[in-house]
Amino acid sequence: MRGRRARPVFAVLAGSALLGVLGMMAARARGASGHGYQPAAKVLRLALEEVTVPAVAGVLDFDWYGEDLYLLDPLEHAVTLMRRNGSGSWDRVGGFGRYGGGPGELLRPTGIARLRDPPRIAIVDQSRLHLFDTAGAYLESLPVDVPCALPLPRIAAARRGLFVHGDCLQRTPAGDTIHAVLFWSRDGVAYREIARDARYTADGRFGTIFGARTAFTPGPEHHLFGSGVSDCVWRVDEPGAPVVIDPVPAAKRACGLQRTRFPLLLQPATRQALEGRPRGRSARIPDMHAWYEERIPGRTDLLLRGFHEDSLLLRPAAGSTDLAVLPHGLRGCRTGGCLYAESLEQGVRLRLIPIAQLHALAPPASDP
Repeated sequence: MRGRRARPVFAVLAGSALLGVLGMMAARARGASGHGYQPAAKVLRLALEEVTVPAVAGVLDFDWYGEDLYLLDPLEHAVTLMRRNGSGSWDRVGGFGRYGGGPGELLRPTGIARLRDPPRIAIVDQSRLHLFDTAGAYLESLPVDVPCALPLPRIAAARRGLFVHGDCLQRTPAGDTIHAVLFWSRDGVAYREIARDARYTADGRFGTIFGARTAFTPGPEHHLFGSGVSDCVWRVDEPGAPVVIDPVPAAKRACGLQRTRFPLLLQPATRQALEGRPRGRSARIPDMHAWYEERIPGRTDLLLRGFHEDSLLLRPAAGSTDLAVLPHGLRGCRTGGCLYAESLEQGVRLRLIPIAQLHALAPPASDP
């Protein structure tokens, strides 16, 4: 097994306040009774496709592009490549990566993306960006030179170049604020800020650590960005062909998309498990669910919204129609689909939802 020497580092990563608390909510929520709001009886409760990946210790991040699924395993400092076969099931077809601080070696990897132009696999590791070819051969490493420290940076593919996103502390005379920030780079060397969205203030005046798991979701035509602590979403568009000299993506903010929030009513065991873990006023257990926990770009943009301890509602971003119910514990959504991951003694169990299955539920246009 690779990477045994640095496991304590990833106990911190995997147990970070936001990810660990949300995961524990899902784990302890089985059998919880609902509160006042219930989705319409006709709403689908989606079945998830399951596959077990042997010899994988954990999945912190992933990318899903076409028939390929890339799993970033921080405990083994490695990437596993899965590919859908002709019968519709998934096979493990490759992998690469090892522990270390040298070129192409991984210390604290937190994000992975399959880039488009040219095709490459990128991994962000603290303030370094490692690039590999699609077979896993190391190409080069570059510094991630953004103007604020991102403790847990993530990356995503752009049409040309890549996005880097994460949480950034901004200090002002009025107080400290954590913002979700999105950067874009054409070449992995120079970065531009595209958008930012406040997550919470340190004194608890605004927001909480309970929001969107990550702030950015890529899509085939456009992308969505937002912290989830307000009903605002940024649409990020990239220039198309012909290629312009400076193809910088443009972000436009839309607010007032949702009309209601749902109260966060917890089972006593769940609340007891959560109390005492958050630190500081900004980490308090909120009274209401986040406005959304994931964004899904498409012809109709969709939001996944918490309404219950163990369930998420799928709704149009600009509407109030319930389309489907999914379990809590989502790891995230990418261009190919959404993923859940659960560690088992024999590997990792994945539960998958192809993105086409979610788009098929969406109306032709956002409901009024």
